[in-house]
Amino acid sequence: MSDPRRKLANLWGPSSRFNEFGNVISKLVVSGVRCHAQTTIEFRSPITAFSGFNGTGKSTMLQLCAAAYVCQADYTINSFMRKGPLDQTVFSATASVQLEFQDQSGFKPLTLSYNPGTSRWQGYPRRPSREVFFGGVGVFLPRSEQRDFVFLNSSSLTLGETQELPEALKQHIARILSSAYRAIHSNQVSHKSRNDTLLSADRNGSSYSEAHMGCGEGRIQCLIQRLEAMPARSLILLEEPEISLHPSAEYELGKYLLDLVDRKRHQVLLTTHSSMLLRSLPDASLVFLARHGDTITPLPGIGARQAASLLTEGHDKALTVLVEDEAAKLVLTELIRHHNPGFLATLHIAVARERRELGRIDASGKDAIRSTMKTLSEAGLKLAAVLDGGEAVDSQRYIFCLPGREPPESELFKSPSARRMIEATYNLKIEDLEAELAGADCHQIFKVIGRRTSCDEAYLIQEAARAYVPDVPAADVNRLIELLKEASQRR
Repeated sequence: MSDPRRKLANLWGPSSRFNEFGNVISKLVVSGVRCHAQTTIEFRSPITAFSGFNGTGKSTMLQLCAAAYVCQADYTINSFMRKGPLDQTVFSATASVQLEFQDQSGFKPLTLSYNPGTSRWQGYPRRPSREVFFGGVGVFLPRSEQRDFVFLNSSSLTLGETQELPEALKQHIARILSSAYRAIHSNQVSHKSRNDTLLSADRNGSSYSEAHMGCGEGRIQCLIQRLEAMPARSLILLEEPEISLHPSAEYELGKYLLDLVDRKRHQVLLTTHSSMLLRSLPDASLVFLARHGDTITPLPGIGARQAASLLTEGHDKALTVLVEDEAAKLVLTELIRHHNPGFLATLHIAVARERRELGRIDASGKDAIRSTMKTLSEAGLKLAAVLDGGEAVDSQRYIFCLPGREPPESELFKSPSARRMIEATYNLKIEDLEAELAGADCHQIFKVIGRRTSCDEAYLIQEAARAYVPDVPAADVNRLIELLKEASQRR
């Protein structure tokens, strides 16, 4: 069976996107709205999942996209956000939402801008047409919590027309919830002059309505029914659709959404905190919204395990990376920190050592990495290894190496920037150090510098690593980072 994630990636290509999905949103730039001073999102898949901490503006993205089209629901920005005495800074005086749509000739721009003089948003007449479904957290609320006429008058309801839902729809619900339904019905009910529609299910020899369903079951039945009713090529916006679902159902919901997009060519945008739902989607679908002070930074392509690690502030690491010694750990840390600090937060970088009784180290470096990887892999950890520069790479087993051709201490000591730092900061002459180190093992380099400067060896290596990082070709470091990402995202 072909992987639907790969199929959708091919369909989303620039040459086929409009023919397959219609006038989708290809790019969104939000300026001065809530926490988004200037945030740019490029949609790299027909299904996009926003994850991140609470308060990073995930819901804002969905709400602004809902206002991007002329649709039956007639959404505008004011449908979701308005200024008031306690909300004076919801959007700035120069707030704008810039959208880029795909059409048959390429890309078509649209700008919605806030006019502080009239307190109105302008630009709506130029919007394209498309059906939009906004499934917020209130898309389903248990009848007992609504305390509506259906619940309060349950014993005296009049039952009208009853219609069995299609078999395919029932199977979608059953697959997500891991429940075998004999039938699911849509029922017209009334009380006096009031009318409504109530779902009911036949399962395990009993029949019950949504008034007696758990929140997760009722929500999924309601949501799937409404999604299947949407016309093809709609925009589907879902706020945390995994609410009240067990982990397996969260994963199956993600698979259902992929299937829905494949069948009906919708564009789907959703917010989620579920690593299981994220795990079911292609990496191109994932956008983590990271907060750095007052700035929101989108991190596209963040895998499910990386997202889980970021959402737990690094306590749940996406990947353990084994290195040969402390110098390699410090150098690798500084290289990744310089080029991708967000990714660094998802890693646990550890020196590979095999310990026996009394804490004695029986093996270290390359000799320990293979045995340590085997042991920790059996314990269920995601692992990769980064050997010193010049060592043999084994990508099949996720064993890579540092940039350069020599051990990290040697690479640091020959770095022009690190040499200048050592001379300027510690008033040492490189020529004198080279004379003293002639014929010595590379591991003696920073021990010697430490004796001359009365500084800790690890501190000196870290300082040299920070100076060395700009000397390393960015392409080499980014390639290593991509390999480590692949290792963390493998399924």
